[in-house]
Amino acid sequence: MSVKNTIDEITRILGREKVVTEEGILREYSRDQSFTRPCMPDAIVFAEKVEDVQNVIKIANKNLTPVIPYSSGMNLCGATIPSQGGIILNLTRMNKILQVSLRERWVLIEAGVTYKQLTDELKKHGLRVMIPFGTPPSRSVVSSIIEGDPTLASASFDYGNSLYMDLEIVLPTGDLLRIGKGMVYINGEWAPVGGGGIYGAQNVYSWLWQSAHGTLGIVTKMVVKAEYLPKARKIFFLTFDRLEDSIEVVRRIQRREIGLECFAVNSFNLAAILTKEWKIPEKFPCRIRRSEEFEALKTKLPRWVYIIHLTGLPYFPEEKIAYEEEALNEVCKEFNIKPKTTILNIGEEEIISREILEPWGVLKKANYKGSIHPVCFYTTMDKIQDFEDTIHRLAEDYNYPTDDIGGYILPVERARNCYCEFEFYCNMDDSEDVEKVKSLWIKAHEVIANKGGVLAKPYGPIAEILYKRVDPIYMEKLREIKQRLDPNNIMNPGKLIF
Repeated sequence: MSVKNTIDEITRILGREKVVTEEGILREYSRDQSFTRPCMPDAIVFAEKVEDVQNVIKIANKNLTPVIPYSSGMNLCGATIPSQGGIILNLTRMNKILQVSLRERWVLIEAGVTYKQLTDELKKHGLRVMIPFGTPPSRSVVSSIIEGDPTLASASFDYGNSLYMDLEIVLPTGDLLRIGKGMVYINGEWAPVGGGGIYGAQNVYSWLWQSAHGTLGIVTKMVVKAEYLPKARKIFFLTFDRLEDSIEVVRRIQRREIGLECFAVNSFNLAAILTKEWKIPEKFPCRIRRSEEFEALKTKLPRWVYIIHLTGLPYFPEEKIAYEEEALNEVCKEFNIKPKTTILNIGEEEIISREILEPWGVLKKANYKGSIHPVCFYTTMDKIQDFEDTIHRLAEDYNYPTDDIGGYILPVERARNCYCEFEFYCNMDDSEDVEKVKSLWIKAHEVIANKGGVLAKPYGPIAEILYKRVDPIYMEKLREIKQRLDPNNIMNPGKLIF
């Protein structure tokens, strides 16, 4: 059967206003800021309810047409580029916040709800959602959580980023699957009851859809955990010339459970956050904008800055901050370090305070060259200096300035391990620059994987690097799972799961 038959049938059932086939619009969906090879879809279909999603999947199965879920367009890593054409199923219109539980601190949302939208709504209830550092405000919350973006702080430090509870999933056959601790129908609508947590959806079944790149179905609803907005706050800065000097200090701080957020940024990223001449781009890649303020800040700031965020929640907030501050001073005194409440006296504590609750200001760094290309991986704290040195040596080999590398370190599970990002920047209109940075970016992933780093975002050519290191039996099991759940191979074909 042809793709045209699929588009015609979808148009007949969903309506012409939900189907787009104009070449100019299709071209916008064929590429992003990544190095993934562009590929045109055949149509864009806008879903407005779960029945729309089911209908599209069932028609696509009948006609063997690829379907690629698209929730916000802010993945930026090539995951939604249709490598074999087909239908882009756009979920941005499924953007309802369906229910907020203040008592149990969770919120039921659809797949198109963005971080900015959810943040603004939860503020009205005195709540916040935990957000990854450097995520676009228009990024889909559901997509971000399913893709495993690590948040600045977690609802559970013992279990890592345990951020969601119940799920509603449209399977590759068009059938509906709901996972969680308790599901009931209220007035004909699905609703969670009593909370699920790690004993609800986050069991062996839900992990099938974690980082599955839309290859095993489409998550249409999610119950996301929320936390109280801080009643009182205090931010401290610890400065270091080398990451190795921070390791034991941060371990002690984390193991005494001091602060909710604890993370490090290098001078490049911190300068981008503090620069007032730049705005957060609405699209990526963006137009290059030079900034003298950024260049000056980058040279003045310490090489690495750890940010410790002390928070007081509903009960005795000032007392909590007071004893955590005392504990922080005790740890730092052992290492002859003094926590600072400012670095350059330019109001950075107020800027960082906003950034922690809405951590997308760092995306201003895209103005530097137009696009951002991160190397993301997990490792243990004792290896982070070796990995940074490795990244810098590779950059020198490719004549890429080491001062133009962004850096971000996030201790995970109270510093039992950590998440690392080192970013390269590229002018996508300069073919020579594209080739150089692409080669450096791929090589950096290869070297990091060879040295034991666990790659966090295996998209495009990086997926091949990861799968070469996976046991063949495991790979065969992945293919078996894919074949069983998606027998016609219509869901984001060309990509393997996980």
